[in-house]
Amino acid sequence: MGNDELLPFVQITTFQPDKVVDITAVSKNNLYTHLAQYLPLDNVFVAVKISGCFDKLKIRRPFVQQKPYPSVVKVFEQQVVDTVEDVSGTLIGFWTPEFFKELSVAGFHLHFIDTTRKLGGHVIDFMASKTELAFERKQAVEIVLPEDEEYLRKNLKMDDLNNVIKQVEN
Repeated sequence: MGNDELLPFVQITTFQPDKVVDITAVSKNNLYTHLAQYLPLDNVFVAVKISGCFDKLKIRRPFVQQKPYPSVVKVFEQQVVDTVEDVSGTLIGFWTPEFFKELSVAGFHLHFIDTTRKLGGHVIDFMASKTELAFERKQAVEIVLPEDEEYLRKNLKMDDLNNVIKQVEN
């Protein structure tokens, strides 16, 4: 990203996998089970990378926003949702424990980029017959907040935040 590009929220990490394994018949619904074979997940963050050819992939992409920025619900209503088949690329993201759901999205939060770097987005669902799974347990979290006046004065309270997050993320 260039210095002039902005994101409202980002989770980043250096990724040095603890383990890399080949897995078969993986989907968003059973990824927890695949990972749980190698480490206990419920109390730690885990960075995840899945590479290979995906049989089916459902992704969403919001449009670029301008000031005054729309609500997250409005952005969600106007996003593009695509379902693609037989696409090669990489999923990256995090597993977040349930008890951190106020800090980040609980469960898996994954993004996809294809090998041509032309198709990508937030992963709603996926299925793959054979992929490579790499993961790294994360024992620490650092939060950096903006320091500018606009952020400091912004009302960030949202009614029913957990339901909004569930709607947008799933």
